[in-house]
Amino acid sequence: MLRRCVRRLASDEYRKHLRQQLGMTPGDFTTGGSPPTPPEFSVILNSAQARTTGGRRQGMSVGENGFAVELTSPGSPSKNGTNPEQLFACAYSASLLMCLREVYNQQEKDCPSDASVSAKVQLGTTRTEATYGVFGDPPKDGFSIAVHLSVHLRPQDQTPIQLQRLVQEAHNKCPYSHALRGNVVVLVSVNNTYVDLGKDLVNVRYA
Repeated sequence: MLRRCVRRLASDEYRKHLRQQLGMTPGDFTTGGSPPTPPEFSVILNSAQARTTGGRRQGMSVGENGFAVELTSPGSPSKNGTNPEQLFACAYSASLLMCLREVYNQQEKDCPSDASVSAKVQLGTTRTEATYGVFGDPPKDGFSIAVHLSVHLRPQDQTPIQLQRLVQEAHNKCPYSHALRGNVVVLVSVNNTYVDLGKDLVNVRYA
């Protein structure tokens, strides 16, 4: 329990420290305009924004350049909408594939044109230590996700082990993998064989 409290308080202190470094107040993001550059970024490569109204069951998310999706709840009779898990699956698979292409470029090789990444995102309820309050409040039901990334990569002059290492490096570069590491279970397979991500890269909750 003490370890959970320290971890939560440390996280809150870190956020407070960042706000102070950036000269921010808690309401800064509600006043419009662009947020300041995070201090750990050297260069902003891309920025996107979207606004969601109405919630999951009967909502709408609208972004830039005409992007708009109708939101529906998983299992809903409506077949015309999408849900956050589908959107996250698209974003994560696209990000990993782009990182994989970057790994190939760094090695002065061409990534196969038919390379693909499929992402399966599962949403479930949990009763984990993460749902405890800072001061030992009773546990509450929460939600979490799990991800399976399936990479299909045609070998050129590489062995299966070399292909797995390429994907492992891409996974290590991927910003979504960085964001989930230590919080969400992420499994990666290459051509239907699971990748041993190594102790430093395994995304196992509370390992």
